[in-house]
Amino acid sequence: KNGKGKYTCKNGVCYEGRWKDDQRHGTGTCKYANGDVYEGRWFKNHKHGEGTYNFHNGNVYSGDWRSDRASGTGICHYANGDRYEGSWKDDRAH
Repeated sequence: KNGKGKYTCKNGVCYEGRWKDDQRHGTGTCKYANGDVYEGRWFKNHKHGEGTYNFHNGNVYSGDWRSDRASGTGICHYANGDRYEGSWKDDRAH
């Protein structure tokens, strides 16, 4: 796949966005079977660059991604009302 398109997996995952060499690459939105949604940049099938991840539990992370993990600068709004803004490394506040 190359260009823009939509792909739905049997497991309920649905990706709509840019493709390059059969991989998610560029901007796109991925909806997961558990209700999570990621919208942002992709690089060789990994979340990479700026993006927003809405977790099914109500938490929302917006910021930098590297190799499928929240890494860099970002903000997480937690469902309980808490908020963290700052550095992230490997999906954890750093």
